Amino acid sequence: MMEDTAGQSVDIGNGKLRHLLALFLLNANTCTPKHWLVEHLWHSHAPRSASSNLKTYITRLRRFGVPIATQTDGYVITVAPSQLDADLFENYAIDGRKALNRGDLYEAATALDAATRLWRGDPLHGINLDKELSLWAERLRESFRLVTEDLFEARLSLGRHREIIGPLKTWVAKNPLRERPHAQLMTALYRDGRRADALEVYRDLRNSLVMQVGLEPTSALRELQQQILLEDSRINAESTVHMMMERARTVIYGANSSVPHESKNWNPLRRRLDTG
Repeated sequence: MMEDTAGQSVDIGNGKLRHLLALFLLNANTCTPKHWLVEHLWHSHAPRSASSNLKTYITRLRRFGVPIATQTDGYVITVAPSQLDADLFENYAIDGRKALNRGDLYEAATALDAATRLWRGDPLHGINLDKELSLWAERLRESFRLVTEDLFEARLSLGRHREIIGPLKTWVAKNPLRERPHAQLMTALYRDGRRADALEVYRDLRNSLVMQVGLEPTSALRELQQQILLEDSRINAESTVHMMMERARTVIYGANSSVPHESKNWNPLRRRLDTG
């Protein structure tokens, strides 16, 4: 799925055309050699008509408004940073992490939430992925996992533990061996007065780690379990000030600090490579 210059969704279909667009976007703003495109479109089993077929596919993409220019050795697609969701996602992620590192939790939550709102399903869905596209797709998936957990971290630090318990439960069910979201869920449950549930999360994760990969939880997670067992006040201390500031902010401004949808000033032309 992609959008035209009017911001309307355009379905270019599956198969070679979608695959070709993905290959161009992987190498956006650089010349992509013709032989490289042929090799990756047909996985080293190109028919005799491959070159003419490639020209036909490029003509069809141009009709959809894709800016592909012909050069001596190949083709180049021109894409501005604001036109590709993958780039926008990474930019928001960078801004969010910077804000998180300097302790600006409101700005961090805003940027990280904006990043996650760009996600439209599994990247490059429906494409017969070669090595390069597979690596790109996995990089995007891992970036999404990290950004989502950073967003949980920001909201947890803001004292929003109760509202993220449900989403965190869903997240750990999808990622049963990732310790960070389990620790976040344990903390959120404990801060919500659900100490037994927090300890159960630890037990379930430990059982999964031992049975599936033969490892014990890390020392950081074991320490968190001990803090919960001992009802250590430090677990609550981190979010107390931020939670009070959050409530004051809501009263003063009459709205919570949740993130708006993408800015209306963004260029609407996007090359979406997802289930759309």
